[in-house]
Order: sequence, then structure tokens, then C-alpha cells
Amino acid sequence: MTLQRLQFLLACTLLVASLAAAQTRDAPVVNDWPHSATVTSVMELKGFRLGSGELESAKIFVIQNEIEMPAFTTGGSGITNNSLNKPQTLQVILPEEVVPGRAQIVAERRGLRSVPVTITITEWTPPIIKRVTPTSGPPGTIVGIECDNFHGSDEIELTDGEGRPVEHGGGGATNGTAFGVPKDSPEGVLRIRLGNRKFGKGQFTPPFEFMVTNEALPLEVVPEWIKAVAPGQWIDIQSSSLAPLEHSEQTEISFKQAGREIIVNAPLPQRPHFEVPAVLLRGDVEVQVRTWRHGRASSWSEPVTIQLSDKRLPPYVQGLRLEKGTWVDMSPGPDRATRFSAAPGDLVTIHGQFPVAGPDSLKVLLVRLGDVVELDVTDPYEKDQWFGDVRMKLPAHIGRGNWQMILRATDGTEHVVPIPIRISAKNP
Repeated sequence: MTLQRLQFLLACTLLVASLAAAQTRDAPVVNDWPHSATVTSVMELKGFRLGSGELESAKIFVIQNEIEMPAFTTGGSGITNNSLNKPQTLQVILPEEVVPGRAQIVAERRGLRSVPVTITITEWTPPIIKRVTPTSGPPGTIVGIECDNFHGSDEIELTDGEGRPVEHGGGGATNGTAFGVPKDSPEGVLRIRLGNRKFGKGQFTPPFEFMVTNEALPLEVVPEWIKAVAPGQWIDIQSSSLAPLEHSEQTEISFKQAGREIIVNAPLPQRPHFEVPAVLLRGDVEVQVRTWRHGRASSWSEPVTIQLSDKRLPPYVQGLRLEKGTWVDMSPGPDRATRFSAAPGDLVTIHGQFPVAGPDSLKVLLVRLGDVVELDVTDPYEKDQWFGDVRMKLPAHIGRGNWQMILRATDGTEHVVPIPIRISAKNP
């Protein structure tokens, strides 16, 4: 055998080995899962490359008694722009065909399969309700039910105070289920049970109650979801449910610090976007929120403590989208787009976090060597409950090529968009 032939065979061997290694690296990995479940259980798989961002290519199979059964995937979570290297979750509903005993679960993505993991299928047991949010609200309120051991085939039974069945719309949730209070529901008590007539043979959970009321209600503030800002900036108050805001005539927040209380009104009662008094100090501050309806105030929400920062929070761009396009996410990662393409005259929606009063407090700068274009922005969704989008219109005569985009607030803070804006001629 010649030296050249030996080198060729060695190169081929290394190429095949590297391709096999790459395929192994690209295969899904399941590294955390419930070790027991029942028929139609909704379960969460954790791992890598599960396909949570591309459900059309994500497949889950349950193997039991040498029979392979497809499971239904309902969504998941992951790190945007890094689908191969960062942790992901995937929600799965076990098929109706499983029976008590041992089984294996395999994840498949783009034709590559994970190493099987073992699970024990047990007899059906009712869900365990952990939390209901909210527990009162007007007709039309979406009620979330957080629970363990929920099944895709479980039903929500809703009855009024007299025990009569009430029709309702149901829906999924990331950690249980949800339902909508009928819009024509009268005030009074609704009783809710979860159960399963088919697989649970009529077993249901003990009932819990929801109070339908048209009175003003406070928000249930979730402090860990709130982004810290500095005194003088604007803050978005996060809540487990925004239903109390839908009919609010006036929404107030109370700031308490060092023995002093300051009450601030939201400019838009349906939007929990408040100015933080500039006289407050950085550090802990206690907040409560209440709403008004029919000229009457609700009680104040339970007091929670949030942090005020010593540095101003700059505006932040999370994504860009053309008027009829799809979102381009700005999160860091190897899958992030290398540029955002637009044309003169295009409307561009900017999604992000804006700790300012409104669009009048923001400017967009488009910058390149020797040129600076300053643009105003508008609020395209003034009636939405969140101030999370602004829109700009590109000038009709803006130059072609790459521009650096900067979003600047009137307080001097700014955010540099990490990819260039590529301006090209419109397609005919």
C-alpha cells in the first residue's frame, strides 16, 4: 500500500469519525424527567436539543412491551439563538395506550435520537391543586390552576352556587390548566373541580371556589418579575393576573420608604406603568397597588418589597420586526441573525423594555460614518396593558447599506442594537 493511499484512508476514517461525533453532539439529550407518571400525564422533560423552539421537528416516543408509541408535544422553553448548546424543556402528554409498568422515553430531533430513559407507569390518580390565580374577578377573567400530576385528558367541572353546571372555555397552562369565567356569568360563587371520567373512573379533586364580582380588585403583585429601575424612572408592575385592570377607572401605586408614603397614579388605568418618585432612595421600597371601579376603590394589594437601583436602567431592544414580517430576536448566541433587513419607508416595530413615560421619551439614532439620522417613535398599541413596543418609520430617502441602530432615552441612557440594520431597495 502506498503512503498516499494510507494517508487517504486515514483521512476518510477521521472524516467518518468526526461526522459520527458531530451527529452524536447534535442528538437530543434527556437528563431530567419525572420517574413515574400515568396515562395522559402532562410531564416535562429537561435536557439539550429537545426541539422546544422547532416543534415541527421535535418528536417523543414511548416504548413499552416492544411497542413504540408517539407522544404529543405541547411546547417548551429554551435559550433563544442558542438551540444546540443551552438547556431546554419540552412538555409531553403520554399516550392513552400506555399501561402500568416500566416504559422508556426517547426524544427525536431531525432524525437523531436520545438515549432512552426509563419511567414507571402507575395507576391514574387525581391532580393535586397547588394554587389558583386569581381567586376572584369579573366575568371574562382567565383563571390559572397550578397543579401537579395533571393529565391531558382531565376535565374542568364548573358549577354555580346552586350546583348547576356552567359551560366555560378551557385552555392549557405551563404548569397545569386554565379556564375562562363566562362573560355572561352573574356575580356569585363558582365551584371548580378537576377530574377524569374515563381514566379516573369519575374521580375528581375536592372543589375550590372562585368569586365572580364586578367590584374593584387589587393586583396580586409578583416582585420577582419586576425589573429594578432608579428613582425618577418608570417601572412596570408585574402581577399574576391583569384582570383587575381591564375595567379600572383609576390605578394607583403606593411607595413606602423611611416612614414616608407617596401615591402615584398610572396615566393609563389599564396599564401598570408608573413613575417612580425621584425623591425616593435606592434600595428597598414597599409597594402596594389598588384599582377603582364605579367610583369605589379596591383594597390595597398585599405589600411587597422591591429594589430601586442606584444606576438608571437603559432602554433595551429584544427584537425587531417589519410591519408584515417575523420577529428577529436580539438575544446573544450563535443562531442570532447577522443583520436586520429593511427598505426605505418601512415601518419597524421595536420590542423591548422602556423605563420611560412613553414614546415621546425615546429616539432612534441610525448611525454610519459621516451620517446620523434621528427618528421619532410611536406607541402602536396604546390600548395594550404593557408598554413593550414602539414603532419607527424609515425615511424614504435613507441611504442603502449598513446602519448602526441606537435607542436613546431622554435621560441620556441608551442601548446599541447588536446587529446592523441593512437598508436595501424595496422588492418590486
